[in-house]
Formats: sequence, structure tokens, C-alpha cells
Amino acid sequence: MNTQAIQLPSCELAIKATGKAIIARESYRRQLRNLGAFVAAVMISLAPLAWAHGDDSSAVRPQDEIWLVSSRHVGCLQSGDVPELETKRYTAETGWVEADVSDLFQPASPDQIVVMYVHGNRVESNQAAYEGRCVYSLITSGIDISVPIRFIAWSWPSAQVRGQLRDVRVKAQRTELGGYCLGWFLAQLPEQQRVSILSYSFGVRIATGALHLVGGGQLGGRVLPPLDRPGPQARMVALAAALHRNWLRPGGYHEMAFSHLDFLLNLFNCCDPVLKRYPFLYKGSHAQALGYTGMYTGDLGEIGERIEQRNVSNTVQKSHTAIHYFENCQLKARMQQILFWNRK
Repeated sequence: MNTQAIQLPSCELAIKATGKAIIARESYRRQLRNLGAFVAAVMISLAPLAWAHGDDSSAVRPQDEIWLVSSRHVGCLQSGDVPELETKRYTAETGWVEADVSDLFQPASPDQIVVMYVHGNRVESNQAAYEGRCVYSLITSGIDISVPIRFIAWSWPSAQVRGQLRDVRVKAQRTELGGYCLGWFLAQLPEQQRVSILSYSFGVRIATGALHLVGGGQLGGRVLPPLDRPGPQARMVALAAALHRNWLRPGGYHEMAFSHLDFLLNLFNCCDPVLKRYPFLYKGSHAQALGYTGMYTGDLGEIGERIEQRNVSNTVQKSHTAIHYFENCQLKARMQQILFWNRK
């Protein structure tokens, strides 16, 4: 055999070698992208476990109420449908007992404030009740106010599904139905009712989606039934918000939220190890999370004046865990001012 006849010229060998290098490099990049998405999914799933260090043993203040409202069992809904929400009330004497959701549509007293907490991903049903009591304990500790609070822990279907990355993507989709259920609930409250929403991670997405619907927007193809009166104005504290940073801006997916948002305190963390990987959850996306970068407000005029943003990386550091946002006394005091309508 004439071996000279099958030898490739040196230039062709170089081309083949270069091609293999490019293929190897792209394969490595794909592995990194998949790894980044996987790590993000794992860290989001583990974040709720930190509430095991919380404390739900504090007594309920005499003037306060603690409720649990769940949309976990709600099936498919169309525009205008009424969600069947499960409702419970907690007392020290009886624990959690079944209640009627309509009891929440009128305040117990004219000065009562409704404070809602919307949890993040991978929270089981019983864990939502426990986490809610932990949050109530945290936000009412160290305050000297007599204003009565109706605290509502809002529970949505965030229990684990198989597959780390699939879990997070499924939950992102579920936030749209969750937003509809919460939006319907808010629309039943009196116009003069003072409402505050403390939300975390995917819970922020549910809360802003709900306010967007109350403001006349649509979400996932759904709109709320026509309102016979304006919905209430709400104040919101957003922790580690897992939604696109431009969704609340004009033209954004939740742009109508500010029609019923009196004030927003957005606590973002540029060191958040989970939200750093937020773009990996959307193929081909360069989206950044509101809880990682904050949002640009310089051109929003009056709306911009109703937004306060703080980079809490020095306090929370490399954490995506909600409880770490309460460990700084000054930061906690600012959250309490917003939630209890003391001042802007």
C-alpha cells in the first residue's frame, strides 16, 4: 500500500484538530451551563430548610390574628373562575382549625392591617404553616405598636417534584396560577383596607402577578372578573425576588402591579448564589433577577418615588435564605415600618 496516498496535508490536519477543539470547548460550555442550572435548582430547593432554625413558639399578641390560606389543591382555572381556597385560623387554645375564607373579607376593626407572607419554593403544606408562624414572630418582635394585625400565611403548591431543574421550572409556571388565586383574594378586600405583603423568592413573583391582575392586567392568559369597586392599595417588602428585573417596568409582564402598589421595598443581594444563576433557568436568556440586581427606576417618575431598593449583600452575604434578611436590626426595623404602614 502506498501510505503517501492517504496522508492528509498538514493544513487539513490542523483544521481537523481545530474542529475537535471547538467541539470539545462547546461541550464543556454546555456542561457548565447545565451544572449552573442544576446548582441553582439544588440551592433553591434547600433554602427553605433554614426555617428549622426559626422560632414559632412566641405567643400571639392579644390584638392579632394568624391565618393560613392555601391554594395548593386548586386545579385549572379560567378567567373569571373563583378559586376554592382552604382556610385555617390559629389560636393558642385550639391550634389550627378550619375556617371560612369569607371571614377575611372584612377587617375585625377599622385600624386592622392585613399582613400577608408568601413563601418560596419547596415548601410542604405543614411547613407553610410553621414557616408562617416563624415569620409572624420575627416581624412582631421588638415592636411597640398597638395596631392590630391580621397575619395571613399564603400557601401555594411548591412541594418538590422529581428532577432538580424540572422542579424549579415547574414552580415558575405555577406562580401564574398562584398569582391568579392571590389576585382574586386581594380583589375581595375593601378598598380602604391596609394590606402589606412580605414575599420571598418565587413568592414575590406570585405577589406582583396578583397585583398586576387586580390592576386590570392578564397573567398566563387569565384575567380577574370585573371588579365592582377598586381593590385595596398594598405595601410590599420583596426578599430575594425571583422574577425578571424588568417585569415591573412599563411594558413588563407585571407592569400593572403599581396601580395597586402604594410602596415597594426591594431588598436585593448582588452576592446571592442562587439568583446569580437565574439566567440558566431560561434557555438562551440573559434575564437577571430583580432580587439580584434591582431595577432601573430613573425614568419612572412618580412610580419611582414609591420604590426603595437596598443592596443587602453586606448583611445577607452569599445566601438566598429568607431568615438571614431579619438578622440585621436596622434592616428588620425598616421592613416593619413598611409592613405596619408607619411611614414611607
